[in-house]
Amino acid sequence: MKARDKQAFAQTLTAIADLYGKQISNAGMRIWWTALEHYSLAQVQQALSNHAQDPDRGQFMPKPGDVVRQIDGGRPSPDEIIAMALNPTDPIGVLCRIEIGSWNLQNWTADKLRPLAQMCIKKLPEWHEKLRKDKLLEHEREAVSKYVEQRRQLT
Repeated sequence: MKARDKQAFAQTLTAIADLYGKQISNAGMRIWWTALEHYSLAQVQQALSNHAQDPDRGQFMPKPGDVVRQIDGGRPSPDEIIAMALNPTDPIGVLCRIEIGSWNLQNWTADKLRPLAQMCIKKLPEWHEKLRKDKLLEHEREAVSKYVEQRRQLT
């Protein structure tokens, strides 16, 4: 979000707090802003809306981490990471494929791949940050481009 979004962000957050019968202090508003400022206002608004509609989590006032989970997704399981790496359809899948290694993916069993997938899970926050800031290394950027192009040709 940009500085010009602060008022709309505050209005949105105040509205969601009202929905849950809560109030947010100025200090609380600053904490929310700091936690979410690297997302767009539209992403934050959609995530808050999604949270409010969730039959389970939506029963309670969201915290910044709930919004991040809505935007970035929850943590995948090791088996989901392996599947993402085997058939990467997005930059995170490509980064998992690089981390695990193509040879390992083709030749190892899931039991041997799970520890490598766990390493990927630990790196997800770092990878999301690199993608947000467009700070991929050259080989990562080339691999992402390769898989994105292959995906585009299939559709």
